[in-house]
Amino acid sequence: MRTLFVVNVEHVEASPFVVALLYDEAGELMDGMTVKGGDVNTALLTVKSLSTAHNIGLSEIWTSNTALYMESLSRPGVLATIKHPSDTRETRRHIEQSADILRELYAIEPIEPRREPPKWRAFLVSTLNTITNYVKGDYEYEV
Repeated sequence: MRTLFVVNVEHVEASPFVVALLYDEAGELMDGMTVKGGDVNTALLTVKSLSTAHNIGLSEIWTSNTALYMESLSRPGVLATIKHPSDTRETRRHIEQSADILRELYAIEPIEPRREPPKWRAFLVSTLNTITNYVKGDYEYEV
């Protein structure tokens, strides 16, 4: 088995980060990098810098990001394989472990969850939608 990169674009709040994890022939984690930015070129440059730092030539990349997979197919010396997100969950785990540090370093503000609307508003919206459908003539006859 050759060396393996598991590369994905993960998000902390709304900020994208490229996470690249390098595994050796025995399947042990050798190195990992987290870089701010979510584009494909940043991801492939991260893989290239890790491979030059460890003197690795031909490498295999596992990713669940389709854009990264498509771009890596056109690069020589890279064997790309698209995987199910459960096969590349190590990148998500890695970003979750360092999320607090990344929030401090890059001053990422937390996103407040959307509040659920009150029940009266949901009732009002559904009633108005029903009336609108009757006016348009897009209704089903009820028995």
